[in-house]
Amino acid sequence: MLEKLKSAFGAGSLVGAALSRILRTRKVGLATLLTIVMLGTGIAGRGLVSTLALASLITLAISTVVGFTNVILVNSLQKRIVPELRG
Repeated sequence: MLEKLKSAFGAGSLVGAALSRILRTRKVGLATLLTIVMLGTGIAGRGLVSTLALASLITLAISTVVGFTNVILVNSLQKRIVPELRG
């Protein structure tokens, strides 16, 4: 059971990273805030479901948003740091 949830998380992260290339956003703070809200709601919702399929779908949705936001945040940090400090 746990391996299916982990697989759903990996697939969602991959989809989220790919979507970050397609969907551009300039409001990094808003995207981060929405990610935190969706992550908390998704984890609470996942605790309430009783089927593995629904838990996997919720995990897929959560990880898609997390993967999307991770790429945006790292990109934003790399743009703000002075090139001499990046290494």
